[in-house]
Amino acid sequence: MSESAEAWVTPEQMTALRPTAVQMLYRFTQAATAAEVDAAQATATAELPLLGSQSYLAVKERVTSEVGVYVPFLMVFGFLGIAVAVLIVANIVSGAVVAGFRHIGVLKALGFPLAQVMAVYLLIVSVPAFLGCVLVGVALASSAGSAAPGCRVRSGSDRACRSPAPRAVR
Repeated sequence: MSESAEAWVTPEQMTALRPTAVQMLYRFTQAATAAEVDAAQATATAELPLLGSQSYLAVKERVTSEVGVYVPFLMVFGFLGIAVAVLIVANIVSGAVVAGFRHIGVLKALGFPLAQVMAVYLLIVSVPAFLGCVLVGVALASSAGSAAPGCRVRSGSDRACRSPAPRAVR
C-alpha cells in the first residue's frame, strides 16, 4: 500500500548483498496520532542518518480517501438492487394472490377471517425467502472466510489475522 519496499531480506542476506541504503520499518507502541508517531520516530532515529520517512497514518489517510470516491456509486447501486428486489417480490406475491384467487375465495367461504388468509399467504412467501436468505448468507460467509485465510472474527467486526513473522532489515 505504501509502495516503499520491493523486497524483504534477512540480516544474513543483507551482509551478502551489501546495499548502499536500507529501509527500517518501526512499530511503535504509541502511534494513534501524528504527534505520537513523530515523537517515537525522533527517539528511534536519533543517531541515524534519516533520508525520509512515511507514517502509516499518512498511508491510511490516502487509502481511505481513494476508497471514499466509490462509496456514493456503491450506495446508489445498492439502493437500486434493493428496489429491484422489492419489485420482483411484489410481482411474485401479486401473481401468487391472483393465481390463488379461487383458493382465497374458498377460505373466505369457509369462514376464515382475512387475517388468517393473509397469514397463509405471508407464510407461503416468507418460508422460501427465509431459506434463501439463510443459504445465501451461509454461502457469502463461507466465501468471505476463504477469501481471507489466516483471519478469524473475534467480536463484531474485530478481525485477528495472522501475519508473517516480522522481518526487519538491519
